[in-house]
Amino acid sequence: MNPKYLVGKTDNNGKWLSLLEHLRDTAAIMDYLVREWVSDSIVASCKLDYNTFRKSAIFVAAVHDCGKASAYFQGLITEKNPYLAGQLETNGFVLCRGPLYRGKTPHASAGQWILNSILGVRESVAYVVGAHHGDTPPRKKYNGTDNLLESHPENFYGREKDHRLKELWENAWSDIVEEGLAISGFQTVQELPELAVEAQIILSGLLMMADWIASNTYYFPLHSFSDEISDEEQHIRSKCGWSRLKLSENWESVINRMNEELFAQRFHFVPNDIQRAVFRIANNLSSPGILIIEAQMGCGKTEAALGAAEVIASKCHSKGIFFGLPTQATCNGIYDRLYTWAESVSEDTVNSIQLAHGGAMYDKNYYQQILKGRAAVDEEESDDGMLVHPWLQGNKRSLLADFVIGTVDQFLLASLRKKHFALRHLGLAGKVVIIDEAHAYDAYMNEYLMQSLEWMGAYGVPVILLSATLPSDMRTSFVKRYLKGKGVKRIEGANVFTNSNHWETSIGYPLLTWTDGVSIHQEEIIQHVVDRPIKIGYLSSRDEVVAILHDKLCSGGCACIILNTVRSAQTYYNILKEAFPDYEIIIYHSQFTLEDRLAKEKIIRERMGKRSKDKERNGVILVGTQVLEQSLDYDADIMFSELCPMDLLLQRMGREHRHFRPARPQKLQNPEFFILLDEEQEHSYDSGSKKIYGDYLLMRTLNLLPSIVNLPNDISPLVQAVYDESRDLSVSDIASYTEAKKSHRDFIANKKQGAKTFILGKPRKDICGMLENLPSYDDEDGCRNVRDSDSTIEVLLLRRDADGVRMLNTDPDKKAFQTSILPEEDECIEIARQRIRLPRIFGQSFIVKNIVNELERKQEEISIWKQSPWLRGELIFLLDSDSSANLCGYKFVYDSEIGLRFEKGE
Repeated sequence: MNPKYLVGKTDNNGKWLSLLEHLRDTAAIMDYLVREWVSDSIVASCKLDYNTFRKSAIFVAAVHDCGKASAYFQGLITEKNPYLAGQLETNGFVLCRGPLYRGKTPHASAGQWILNSILGVRESVAYVVGAHHGDTPPRKKYNGTDNLLESHPENFYGREKDHRLKELWENAWSDIVEEGLAISGFQTVQELPELAVEAQIILSGLLMMADWIASNTYYFPLHSFSDEISDEEQHIRSKCGWSRLKLSENWESVINRMNEELFAQRFHFVPNDIQRAVFRIANNLSSPGILIIEAQMGCGKTEAALGAAEVIASKCHSKGIFFGLPTQATCNGIYDRLYTWAESVSEDTVNSIQLAHGGAMYDKNYYQQILKGRAAVDEEESDDGMLVHPWLQGNKRSLLADFVIGTVDQFLLASLRKKHFALRHLGLAGKVVIIDEAHAYDAYMNEYLMQSLEWMGAYGVPVILLSATLPSDMRTSFVKRYLKGKGVKRIEGANVFTNSNHWETSIGYPLLTWTDGVSIHQEEIIQHVVDRPIKIGYLSSRDEVVAILHDKLCSGGCACIILNTVRSAQTYYNILKEAFPDYEIIIYHSQFTLEDRLAKEKIIRERMGKRSKDKERNGVILVGTQVLEQSLDYDADIMFSELCPMDLLLQRMGREHRHFRPARPQKLQNPEFFILLDEEQEHSYDSGSKKIYGDYLLMRTLNLLPSIVNLPNDISPLVQAVYDESRDLSVSDIASYTEAKKSHRDFIANKKQGAKTFILGKPRKDICGMLENLPSYDDEDGCRNVRDSDSTIEVLLLRRDADGVRMLNTDPDKKAFQTSILPEEDECIEIARQRIRLPRIFGQSFIVKNIVNELERKQEEISIWKQSPWLRGELIFLLDSDSSANLCGYKFVYDSEIGLRFEKGE
C-alpha cells in the first residue's frame, strides 16, 4: 500500500493532511531549525559531530508519527470522516474503533515499538520518537507488557493473526522509514548513531519544537481531500511555513576577549578590580565550566558576570544567556538593564528575549514589548535588536529564546520530573547560565539547584554563580556536582590549581572559584577598597528605636528598618507615622498589589537610590520585610533589623552606606546597624523570627556577631563561622543549643528527602523511566514543587461601590465596571494586574479550601467576566466601598499606604 492514504491531520471543515505530508513538513522544519536556530553548543552537548546530529534530527522528525500508521489511530482520526475511512478500507485496511482499543497504544509509544521491534532502529533513536509528546518511555514495560505489538496486535494490524494485514501495515512502516532515511541522508538504519542520554533529551526537545511548528495550521495549512502536494509544492510549502514563523536570528558572540574599553562601552563605567579579575579569567579559559563569584553587595557582580558571559559564549558557541534571580521583583528590577545589555551585544542581528516568570504578562512595559513583537513578526522587517517573539511565549517555550531573564525556578524546573522537561534542557543547553544570589535558596530548592548543575555539567553548559555571602560547603558542593555531570567521580590534588590546598574551606574574599575542563582553580581578588566598619548595637524596645531616630535624623538623612514579618512591619509603620508626623514614612513588603509595589519601588529609588540628592533623602524612613534584602538598590544612612541568619543579615547591612556619597549628615557619617531583639525576653529574638529561621542559625548568628563588622573583609569569615557546624559555641544553655542543632539537622534532612519526590534523575544511560509514576500537577503546581513553601492564594483585589466595581485607588470619575458586562480586553488586563497573594496562613490546609470556596461564591455575580482569557481561572476578591471585607471569619482591609491587613473577626 502507498502510505499516502494514511491520515495525519484533519479538521471539522472537510480538510486534511496525509501522514506523509505532515512528516515531510516536520522534517523540513527540523532541517531549518538545525541549520538556522540550533547552536554549535547544543550540537556539542549531544556528543555528536554536526553532520551526524543534523541527519539524526531530520530522521526522527521524518518518522516521528509512524505510530499513527496503525489500525487504532487511523480508525480514531477518520471516525468523523467517512471519505478518508473509505479510502483506507478500499485499500484493504481494517480500522479499529471503540473502548476496547482505547489508550493501550498511544501513537508516540506505538512508534517507538514499531521502529525498534519491527524495523531494527536503534533503541536510543526509537526512544526519541517515544518521548516526542513530553513523556519518556517506561523503563521496562508499557501497560504491563514487554512487547506492545504482541500484546495488542489488533491496535496495530486491525485483526489478530491476519498475515495479509500484518504485511500491509509493515510495508507502510517500511516505506515511512525508507523515506526518512532518504530525506536525512542515511543509507540504512544501521548507520544511525547510538545516542547518549544527552542527545536523546535534546533531540526529543527539538522534535517537540519541530512537531508543534509543523502542526500549526497557520504555518502549514490543511487542504481538501482531493488535493495532492507535489514535491515542488512541498518545498515551497516548507519555505513559506518557516518564513511565517520568523524565528529570530541566531545570536553569536564575537567577543573572545574582554578589555576595559569594551567593558566601558557595554556598561558606561570603568571596571573595578573585581570586574577586571573576572573578565581576565574568562579571557584565559580554554574549556569554560562553572565560575563562582563571591564578592560584596553593590560591587557590580551582575556586570562582571555579563562581561564574562559574552566571552564564554564566544568560546563555547552559545546562542544566548539565561539569568536567574530569586524573585519576580528582582527579575522586574533588572530586566531593563539586561535588555539594554542584550541590545548592545546584538547590534547586527534581531534576537529574542523573554521575561520568564508567572507575573511577566502583568508588567506593563514588558506587555508592550510583547505587542510590539507580535507586530514585528507580521511585518517584513524589524529594525529592533531585541524581539519578544510570540511563538516563544508560555511556560514550556520561554527558555528557547536567546536571552531569558527569569526567576531561578525556571532553572530548577530543569530537574523537576515533569512532562516536556526536554524543552527546558534544549533551551538551557545552548546558553550561558547565570544564577544570582546563589546562597539564597533553602535546602529543598538546593536539591534542585544541585541536580540542575549536574545536568549542565553533562551538557557542558557554562554556569556563573553569584553570591555575596556563600557558605564554603555550598561552594564545594556546586563545583563537585557540576564536575560530576562531566563524569569526574573524585576530585584529586592533580585537578586542583589554587593558591591554597584547601579550596573548599577558603575564607578569602572577594573570591573566584572556577573550573577549566576538569581542573579546579581559585583566586582571591586583591581590591583597592577601604573596609567600611559598621558598629553593631542592640535594642529591646520600639521606644529606643524612636529615640535613636529622633537623635540621628535631626540634621537630615534617611533610615531603613527591616522586620521579618509583614505584621511587624505594619506595626512599626503605625508607630513611626505617629512619632514622626513631618517625616516621609514608606512601608514596602509583599502584601501590596502589583501596581502599588511598583509605585513604591519608584519612590524608594528616587528618595534613597544611588542618584538621590540630600534634599530627597532627608526625613525618609523606610520600613519593610525581607524583600528589602535583594530586590532594590537603595542606600540607607542608618539601619535597624530584626535578627536573621548571618548571610542574610550581612545582605541587609550591605544596604547601609551602599554607595559613595561626598558627604552624609553629621550624626550619620559612621554607619551604625541596630539589631532589634524581643521586648519581653532579654538578649533574645522574637517568636516570629524563630518561626521563620529556626533557633539554630539565629543562636549562632547572635553568638558570633562582633561589635564591629568590617565590610567587605568580614563577610566570608562570619558566614563560614556560622555555617561551620564543627565550630562549637560558648553558650549558657547547652541543652537548648543541642536541641536546636538536632532540629536544624532534622529539618534539612526532611527538606532534602521531600525534594526527592519530584526530582528528575541524574544523567544516566537513557531516558527510560525518568517520568514513571509521575505525580499529577499543573504548571503552577510544578513551580511550587521546586519551592517547598506553604501554598499561597493569589487573588485579584477590587473594590465594589454603588456604581459597580472599581480597581483600588482609581480615579473616582472613571467609569466603574458593571458586574453583568464583560469588560473590554484592555480593561481585563488592568484588572488582572490587581493581583496580590493572601498571607501564608490562608494557604494552610486547615483553611485554604474554605477560603477558595467562599471567594468563588462571592464572585458569582461577575461570572461573565470569566469569559475573558485574562480573568479565566482567577479568584476575584471584592472589597466593600471602604476597602474592607469579611472572609471565613477574618476581616481584611486594604490601604495603598500600608498594604493588606487582616484580623480575626468576632
